[in-house]
Amino acid sequence: MRRFAINLIALVSVNFAAVSLAHAGMLPSGPPVVLVSDSEMVFGGGSAMTELALPSTGELFITVTELAFPVNFASLDFSVSEPGVTLVPLQPAGTVSLSITQPETLFADLYWTTQGVYNTGLYNITATFLPESVTAVPLPGSASLLMLGLMLLALLFVDAASMRSGWASGMRL
Repeated sequence: MRRFAINLIALVSVNFAAVSLAHAGMLPSGPPVVLVSDSEMVFGGGSAMTELALPSTGELFITVTELAFPVNFASLDFSVSEPGVTLVPLQPAGTVSLSITQPETLFADLYWTTQGVYNTGLYNITATFLPESVTAVPLPGSASLLMLGLMLLALLFVDAASMRSGWASGMRL
């Protein structure tokens, strides 16, 4: 009986190792992170640069909004770049999204020309970072768990049976 239990354990161990592991769903790493939310009143023509430090992989959303105060801009454009590389070319105010594959620092560059009696304009820039989910947690598959449970049950049954037969005959194990 003991040999049977050892063979069963060996067989189940080999099968347990051969069965692929299932994975739990991706765990969220937290809520979106607002990197920048800033409104600026500007005069005449000009530019501004906003640094965006991205801590991990994920999705970056940048929104530039013309607030039309006191009147609309003659032009309000922005671009997104990293040192030496333009990721989003110059475009009118609006929203862009970027997939971030590594921690890095990006720059949102704004360019404007105001108009009207007061030659002023008001805009808002918001940058929100949605971190990617953390690595999946490996879990044994259900078939593997069933095999392991049956193995332990058989081992307990065989040990209990061998102890009873050993005690009944006066033998020590």
